[in-house]
Amino acid sequence: EMFAAGPAANQRRVVIMGVSNTAEGIRDLGPYVFRSSIPEADVLPNTVRVSHEHLGYETAAILYSNNDDYSSSAADTFRAELESIGVHIVASETFSIGDTDFRAQLTKVAAARPDVLVVSTLYREAALLVRQARQLGLDQPVIGSNGFNSPEFITNAGPAADGALGAPGSSTEITQKCAASSKSIRLATACPPTSSQPKLTTGCSSSQRRSRSRKAGITGRPFSAPLVW
Repeated sequence: EMFAAGPAANQRRVVIMGVSNTAEGIRDLGPYVFRSSIPEADVLPNTVRVSHEHLGYETAAILYSNNDDYSSSAADTFRAELESIGVHIVASETFSIGDTDFRAQLTKVAAARPDVLVVSTLYREAALLVRQARQLGLDQPVIGSNGFNSPEFITNAGPAADGALGAPGSSTEITQKCAASSKSIRLATACPPTSSQPKLTTGCSSSQRRSRSRKAGITGRPFSAPLVW
């Protein structure tokens, strides 16, 4: 919506503020256009870097909604960052906001056997997609964008959110509220904070993910252990 409303407001010299506008290009709409959220272009490179350092994955599949600017932009950023560190994209599947059945895309992804799933969409679709992925036997860690930054993602995905990672581009307070939405989640600081913005929220368990997590120095109760710095 900001790509439609922003230019109109800017042309009339009316200040417009986007509450959650993280897509690329927002800052280029004009001097009267602002946003209160950290752009994905600033957050996702850290998400990729830190998750790769912890998990050491070599291949990835990207699934994203292609009918909204936010998700498409975040998917492009994910792809560029993954390729820049040598991660091979073995599958790329699209869907639409409002879809409820992702099994066709996930079946193709399963055949590619990626080390991780990278999901760029909003929390409703993300929760459904992750649940269906687990039902189809895809137990890889899932790396998400700012769309995972909602307690509703955890609530709607349930145990399927186990192993999900996200990059909330807002504040530590939001991440703490997400963590508080499940009794099985604990908040841990992995390294000294370098800024007020969280760089990564990650959860790891199941036998395979717990093993990877122990190697990375991440420990915690089953289900999820968000890391924020």
